[in-house]
Formats: sequence, structure tokens, C-alpha cells
Amino acid sequence: MSNWFRDYLYIPLGGSRGTESQTRRNLIIVFLVTGLWHGANWTFIIWGAYHGAFLLIERATGQRALIPDHTAWFRRAYTFLVVCVGWVFFRSLNIGDAFSYLESMVGLHGWSGLSATVKLVADHRTVAMLIVAASTLALPQDWVTGMWLTEARPNPRVTIARFATVTVLFGLAVVAVMSSSFSPFLYFQF
Repeated sequence: MSNWFRDYLYIPLGGSRGTESQTRRNLIIVFLVTGLWHGANWTFIIWGAYHGAFLLIERATGQRALIPDHTAWFRRAYTFLVVCVGWVFFRSLNIGDAFSYLESMVGLHGWSGLSATVKLVADHRTVAMLIVAASTLALPQDWVTGMWLTEARPNPRVTIARFATVTVLFGLAVVAVMSSSFSPFLYFQF
């Protein structure tokens, strides 16, 4: 999809070949249309504009100028927060619901009144996966195993490790999907 938007919208608009303001305009148009492509709802348009705005902010300040290189954990947390807030708009039925969800995420509605959906989803497996995911923020950026797995030269041990990792993760994903309740494909609603 990103290639299509690049080839058939961004480049015909002029891409990044014009002035800086024209490039900004082209990026905003692409992100607004990306949001609109997902659905004719203001939440999708806000989602597209939101991501476009962060792209423009990072382009204007330098990609890493907002957060120094020596704080990789903070950059990961920043990215995670930005993406999570964006997904709230993407999945909400309307703008009011989106802001209500955001308020709930920071505890403005209290913690005792969690909805039945949140209580249903927040089982022990989900909480455990969230803890594991959050713990990856503390991993160093140049983690030795990660560098070993991304070696440029072919190595049978690396190939076996990659295959085993993907196989185990795929199996766990299949088990998780099959054990959960019915969840239709996301794009069936559009």
C-alpha cells in the first residue's frame, strides 16, 4: 500500500523535488488520503493527519534531534506512545470515543470503571505479553544476539536460529488466534 501511495500520489504531486513547503504539503496530502482510504470517518482522517504531523516534526527537527542517541530506550518508548495514541483514533467509532479512550488510558475516568471489553481482553496472557513487550524497551540498542542474528555473511547457525525463532513465534501466534474468540478480519468493516 505504501508503494502505491508513493508511486501514484506522492510522486505525481511532485514528491520531495519542489520546495520544502511543497514537500510538506505533499506529505500531508498523502497521509490525509491514507487515512481517508481506510474509511470515510473523521477518526481515520485524524489518524492520517496525526502520523503526517509527526513525520513533519521529525523532518523539521532532524530525525534524531528530538531524542539523543544515547537514550535508545526513551526513543523506543516515545515511538510506542505515539503509535498507541494513533491507533486509538484508528480503532474508535467516533472522535468522542477516541478522546474518552485517551482519557481512560491516563486514568481520568478512574481505574475501577473499566469496561467489560477491557476486562475481557486483559487476561493473564495479555498482561504477560505486555510486560514482555515493555521489557524490550530496556534492551540495549546493540544487543549482542541481535547483531549475531543480523550478520551479513551466511552462517548455518544464524539460518537455523532464524528459522527456529520464526517457527516458534508462528506456532504461538496460531495458538493464540485459535484460542481466542471470533475476531473478523479488520478490513471486512470497510
